[in-house]
Amino acid sequence: MHQDNNPLLRSLSGIVNDLWGSSEQLKKEYEQAKQAVRDDFAAEAVNAPQTETVPVQAAPSVPDWRTMWQCSDEPVDWTEVYAGTAWPDFAADDASRAFLRRQADAVLNGDINAYLAVLDRFDPLQDVAKLVSDTQITVVDADHLCASCECEKAIAGLSADDARLLLASVAIRMARDVLALLPATDAEVFARVKGEPQLVVTITREEIRKARFALTDPITLIEGCGGSFAL
Repeated sequence: MHQDNNPLLRSLSGIVNDLWGSSEQLKKEYEQAKQAVRDDFAAEAVNAPQTETVPVQAAPSVPDWRTMWQCSDEPVDWTEVYAGTAWPDFAADDASRAFLRRQADAVLNGDINAYLAVLDRFDPLQDVAKLVSDTQITVVDADHLCASCECEKAIAGLSADDARLLLASVAIRMARDVLALLPATDAEVFARVKGEPQLVVTITREEIRKARFALTDPITLIEGCGGSFAL
């Protein structure tokens, strides 16, 4: 192998070797530093206090007052409940089904106490209550129910026409839902604003059965049932 005897070249070669060596040393130190950071992160992860993940609950879905009257809860067939052959969708667990079956005979015989027990266990106005406030149900007798609510916040900012539409929609939905749960003949509905009735209407089971909800205007249906608006 040729060996360079030139002192200047030997000096330059030494400088190059020193620089190359320093570069390798810096690279090694850099890799060691990176690994140390990784080790620190790993140690922190292992030693970090464990926190419980709390699931985020979705806010209740407020029904659309422009269409809510077109749907209702599934009607309960109390004869099938009594026989134990069919159950409403809301009675998915054994305890709910057992409760309904215990009440079925009394409900079918018009026992008001059984009506009240069912209403206490299953609130048919829970969907409507997401839109309005102070929902109440009164059992007048086995054939007649009364439902009421406060609509002040619900109609805030609406025009008079839209406010009447909202009241009509709420009233129809309330009547449909209470008559879906209990085998009464009719439901009288009071929709209040600041405590004053703005819509009073009695809707019968027969009128609900005949109504074509997808085609009928809710205000027309309310007026056809003898309802009147104070707005």
